[in-house]
Amino acid sequence: MVRLHLRRRPPGAGRQGRVGLAGGRAGRTGPVVEPAHPAQRRLGLPGSEDFATAEEASPDGGLGVPWEACRTLNGSWGYAPGFQQWLDAGQVVRILVDAVSKGGNLLLNVGPDGRGAFEPRARELLAEVGAWTALHSDAIHGAGPAAGFTTPRDTRLTRSGNRLFVHVFGWQAGILVLQGLGGRVRFASFLHDGAEVASSVVDDEGHLPHLRDAGPPGSLVLHLPTQRPNVLVPVIELITD
Repeated sequence: MVRLHLRRRPPGAGRQGRVGLAGGRAGRTGPVVEPAHPAQRRLGLPGSEDFATAEEASPDGGLGVPWEACRTLNGSWGYAPGFQQWLDAGQVVRILVDAVSKGGNLLLNVGPDGRGAFEPRARELLAEVGAWTALHSDAIHGAGPAAGFTTPRDTRLTRSGNRLFVHVFGWQAGILVLQGLGGRVRFASFLHDGAEVASSVVDDEGHLPHLRDAGPPGSLVLHLPTQRPNVLVPVIELITD
């Protein structure tokens, strides 16, 4: 069994969000990016943290302790050709983003066959996730929850320093309203290509120049293009003051 796992070190312990492989065929261990134990309620394990786990599920919010979501690609923890409940690449990215936005990690299990090889479908899926991560690494690696911000519907927020990342799960052509951010954002752009996203601020009566009842006064309004960007999950980066 091979498990891809996103590891988050405790605050102050250096770079977070390393991805690696753990496990493998009997008596063998796959490559690991950094020395670490895949955590599964490891209480008192030397050199590790105490982690809570959620198997095939994610909590509604942060747990207040180190935690990780443990998920399989196709419903089986080992190689099982009969299990065909496959996630798609978009689902995997959304699970990953959801975990990071709640202060958790993602352990993603992939079961190699009897010869130690991944199925073509698994390789293709992981390549898609890797391509997305390469473009959106800053919103995942070293990022964490955006405490104190209101999350719009069908989105998740992550934060790294003065950079706030809006992961848009459900594309809403038109406007996206972020409460309390009016006057606090210097620049907004898509993370995958750097294209600027136009924005405006809701006035004291809740209006925009071209739209009445746009949202709560002082909200930041992002003006989204009609066509959804061709990425698994579009991410808008906000540079805040």
